[in-house]
Amino acid sequence: MADPKYANLPGIAYDQPDMYETNDLPESDQNTDIYEEESSGAIEILHISPNDSFSKFKGKHLSAMNVDFSDRLSKNKKTGYEKAKDDAKNESTPYSNYSNQLENMRDQLAGMNLQDMLGKELITGDKINLEKTQKVIAHLSQLRASSETQPEKADASKDAVSAGSASVHYKLHMQPGQAALASTVRLANLEQRLNKMESVLGSANGGKLSRLSCDGKLSLLEIAQSLSARSALLDTQQLDAAEARCQSLNAQLDLVKEKAAATAPSAAASASEDAEKEAKISTLYELAKETSQISKIMPQTLDRMAALQTLHQQSADYTHIPYGAGIYLRVVCSHS
Repeated sequence: MADPKYANLPGIAYDQPDMYETNDLPESDQNTDIYEEESSGAIEILHISPNDSFSKFKGKHLSAMNVDFSDRLSKNKKTGYEKAKDDAKNESTPYSNYSNQLENMRDQLAGMNLQDMLGKELITGDKINLEKTQKVIAHLSQLRASSETQPEKADASKDAVSAGSASVHYKLHMQPGQAALASTVRLANLEQRLNKMESVLGSANGGKLSRLSCDGKLSLLEIAQSLSARSALLDTQQLDAAEARCQSLNAQLDLVKEKAAATAPSAAASASEDAEKEAKISTLYELAKETSQISKIMPQTLDRMAALQTLHQQSADYTHIPYGAGIYLRVVCSHS
């Protein structure tokens, strides 16, 4: 039976059941509709392929064991995430290295103009026949393999050994004097250049360099800088300014000459006075020079005389009889 406190409440239908059944899904499963992608320029849609992403990051690892992004001071080096890659599949094999070297050699041969280098007799046509090149390379590889398998037979007395029609012999002609000749040519070129420089600038003992610099001890760079500074003074504007300054200097020199001519009579009278003053000064200088040695020992002499003043006073008093008698009595009393 229902609680009587809920009886007679408004909005309650008493003639209907308390529970209803519906075909709708629960609330947690109702919002599972897949919305269509909106085509808008403001929305950036990323098209990522899971297969491509998996193949890109396959075999790679990310370690966070020694991660330290702090600003602390320590002896150990600050490291971030350590990434590693499984390079077992990417390891190079001798065959792959050999094939890569062959491809590089083919590219280099294709880029070289062998017709100009070797002539038209060896190469017919503008393009290089790669098939012939491959045959030659294969033949050389076979010869190298056969030479490694067969035992080596060294004979210094023989120049060449015939091993059949399939063998290829090479002769190396060395020129020991070629290196010395090249060094001699270089030295000759250097000496020729030095002779040209000495003929233009002059040697160290010559006079051309001394004329360029004031003391002849400056380097070539400093001499060139001084010459450039002097040549800059030859500009028309600077020459006009220098000419104006020279004219003003000449005017000032003329004024100085006029003043010197006006003061010539008084200068003769003052010259005699100056001569007397110079004579007196020279006399005083000679006197001071003679007494310089005495002035050094004068303080010591005065100190010694002040110390001996009491002794001289006592010796002067000793001449009086009463004073001498008193001293005699003191001496007698001290010995008795």
